[in-house]
Amino acid sequence: MPENNSVEFMHLNSNGMKPLDIQGMYACLNCRDIINNERKVEPPYEKEWLELQQLRAVIRTQRIMHRNGLLGCLKL
Repeated sequence: MPENNSVEFMHLNSNGMKPLDIQGMYACLNCRDIINNERKVEPPYEKEWLELQQLRAVIRTQRIMHRNGLLGCLKL
């Protein structure tokens, strides 16, 4: 994972449960701030669009992890 990146997790439910580790995604600090609603953008992104981008990022992260042998038990 490049410097200035972090692992963020999908929080799509409102019950306060921690997401599974497999639902993590690599994100730069700017994206992390937008995902966590710490950075405002104009015009604001729609919630559904942000969730779609997060899901796409989770899939990309899983592919990277699989390629690096970190998800060897999964068949992708």
